[in-house]
Amino acid sequence: MAFIQALSPDLLLQIVSHLRSEDHLAPSPEDLLTVSALARVCRRFSEPALDMLWGHLPSIVPLIFTMPRDLWVIEPREEKGGCRTLVKFTRPLLSRDYARFLGYACRVKALHDTSHWRGIALDESAWTALEQFRPTPHLLPRLRSLSLTVNCSVALVPIHILISSVLKQLTVYVRRSSGRGAHLRRGLRRLFEKLHVTNPPIRHISLEFNHCSRPKYQTLLTALLCLKSLTTVQTSYTPVGASTLAILSHLPHLRDLQVRVLGSGQHTVDAFARMRSTRPFRSLAKVSYTVDDMAVVHCLLRSAASRSLTYIDICMLADVSPEDAQEFMSIVALHHSGLEHLQLRLRDPMPRDPNDPHEVAPDQETLPSDILGPLLALPQLSTVNMASCPIVVNDSLVARMAIAWPDISTLELCSSFHGFDDLGVRPPAHVRLAGLVPLFEGCKKLQRLGLPLDTTMTTAPDSADSTGCDTSARPSACPTIPRLADLCVGWSKIEEADVAPVASFLSDHLPLLSKVTDGWESAFVYEVVADEHTEGAWTYEMRWRQVAALVRGLSLVRQQERNWARRMREVLPVPAAAPAMEDPQGMDEYLP
Repeated sequence: MAFIQALSPDLLLQIVSHLRSEDHLAPSPEDLLTVSALARVCRRFSEPALDMLWGHLPSIVPLIFTMPRDLWVIEPREEKGGCRTLVKFTRPLLSRDYARFLGYACRVKALHDTSHWRGIALDESAWTALEQFRPTPHLLPRLRSLSLTVNCSVALVPIHILISSVLKQLTVYVRRSSGRGAHLRRGLRRLFEKLHVTNPPIRHISLEFNHCSRPKYQTLLTALLCLKSLTTVQTSYTPVGASTLAILSHLPHLRDLQVRVLGSGQHTVDAFARMRSTRPFRSLAKVSYTVDDMAVVHCLLRSAASRSLTYIDICMLADVSPEDAQEFMSIVALHHSGLEHLQLRLRDPMPRDPNDPHEVAPDQETLPSDILGPLLALPQLSTVNMASCPIVVNDSLVARMAIAWPDISTLELCSSFHGFDDLGVRPPAHVRLAGLVPLFEGCKKLQRLGLPLDTTMTTAPDSADSTGCDTSARPSACPTIPRLADLCVGWSKIEEADVAPVASFLSDHLPLLSKVTDGWESAFVYEVVADEHTEGAWTYEMRWRQVAALVRGLSLVRQQERNWARRMREVLPVPAAAPAMEDPQGMDEYLP
């Protein structure tokens, strides 16, 4: 016991943390029992154990159960969706009812309330009672993270009573509000009024409402201007207009903006173009837009006056023409030269069903490789993700990217495009295995690569492609080992005779490669095989699985080869004339 008394509070907290699973919102009953038992061992363990038990709550119901037993009752209620179990108060609240409640409430740091806990929800009348009588202004005085999923057709939680003066993260998601729109607007108005009065140091706020319950953001979000410490605003599913973005642009420290932009056409474009005169979003570092019109994206990127913008994520819900894509790349390269992460996602076009003659094929045009030309002027790019864009990629473009982006860590182009044309990827694969060698040699930080590959050049073991690179020859010793561990080949076709050569080539050039994935599994539903001899999606899927299995086995061989090389360096002296076989970046760091 004396040893326990000598432990520091931080060490005690780490001991308790190891007794509970990483998922704070859904811990196992065994974890709860273990931590509860530890809280009863001694006073030194009691405090950190109680903080761990009450620090993250999935609902406010456990706190209600700390109140006197004669105050609350559990009753079932028949509703349209079935029977629900509710906690109701049987009498008015008194000051003494909060005695144990406040003792545990001060330990709550995060509340992620989904309106029920283990099938038990708090009745609307109980929420009203808590709102009308509480001994302290803040029901949860040390709450730092609040996330509520509200079903307005059942009950509207008075969110404002849960706001604390130290709140840093707020998330409100309204699932549906049939017939309760006015009630919802009143509740949200009181929430924002409480934010305006309390002025907590909120850094992250996320508000999501469906199209039936969306309130007037221009009126409600003006209260956000008082939150001077706000750095992240997220409304990914609820559309916002130009006037709402104009309000958000005045936040002085806004760093992360994730919004679903409403509208398309010339009128919307003109509305966003007028924002350029105010030079908004001067502190932005990350933007994520979901839009219907690429012209709106052009206006938003031109108007962003931040010089620290390093992350751009665009999700398009409409088709993109090659001209619009070219202008998008030019704007990014011209106005945001410090960009490090770029992601462009096109809507997933449903593949046409060969069994249905009336099914229309996707309308998305193939994008030429020239559209990536402006991006090659950004050497600091570390992530380029255009997996869903039908870009024509060839060996020449790969070689140019290897020179232009030496620090790239993630590169995905046309590896998950869902457009099918006779069970082939559209556009067809033009990148040969030999064309990947410049990328392996020039981009040593590359960890994930997604490209459609042409594997037909590997059938002849003594053949070399037009670039003069023999795909069957093992690479010479290089000063550094490529770090690529994850390769996605999309809907690349592969012949049965090419399985072993492809696996050998990948293992030779990428000794750390451990994962090879493809997209043929998702094509099973749409394929039509004429006979048993016809090669289809299932055939290509099985062949790429064989490649992945061979690569995993060969990686163990490559690891043993590195172990032998290390032992040889330790035993035998290296001749002075011969170059030392060592890795400046630390080859041994990859050994177990």
